[in-house]
Amino acid sequence: MRSALLYLYLCFFSLPSMAFGVLGHQLVAHIAEQQLSPSAKQQIGILLDQQNLVDVATWADQIRKDSAWQYTAPWHYINLAKGQNLSFAKRNPQGDVLSQLNYFEGQLANHSLNKQTRSQALKFYIHLLADLHQPLHVAYAEDRGGNLRQVTWYGKPSNLHRIWDSQLLDSAAKPLPSYALQLMRDYPLNQQQLGHDYQQWFLQTRQLVPMVYDYSSEHLGEAYAQSKRPLIEQQLALAGYRLASKLNQILD
Repeated sequence: MRSALLYLYLCFFSLPSMAFGVLGHQLVAHIAEQQLSPSAKQQIGILLDQQNLVDVATWADQIRKDSAWQYTAPWHYINLAKGQNLSFAKRNPQGDVLSQLNYFEGQLANHSLNKQTRSQALKFYIHLLADLHQPLHVAYAEDRGGNLRQVTWYGKPSNLHRIWDSQLLDSAAKPLPSYALQLMRDYPLNQQQLGHDYQQWFLQTRQLVPMVYDYSSEHLGEAYAQSKRPLIEQQLALAGYRLASKLNQILD
């Protein structure tokens, strides 16, 4: 019995987290909504049957609960060995966050495709662009993007990936609209940070990874949260601005 419980514990705390948690993805979508052009907003309404970006922000995670969609799991990240150059990396043949962003951008921009295909592409695109800005989705293969880095979070077992996906934000405990407004105020739009190069965005996020591992004890809590939360909040705001810029470009 004890062996079985230990096995379940290890499985649970070693499984890959689902990407930015619900709040993180919704914050990116909400910020992007405020920056959409009228034309892009109209086309998104058509493609999503009058739903908005926030409504579908976590769709790509929700469908992974269905075995028929589990093949999409590698699309949410790209982990490389520490110090490895992307140009020499062995990429996942099933796709990764970089390859799929390019793929779904192409589908979304192709007006000859049917509405269902472009709608699905939009849902994936919204989600994966946010994932590209989470440092542990572009981190080290050795510990599976922090999933194997066991820590405690306010005294409870967790892992580093889960903390950066959701627990850092959840511990802030703020409603979505006011939290998004705060991020837009604290990290205003900077046109020079936009651009349209996924690989450049990957490299920028990758540079933040060492900061994630900058702690002296595996017992993480308020001090770590206060130190690191501004970093993830800035990434969320940046992802929102970039998502809107790309959608305006593609759909206009």
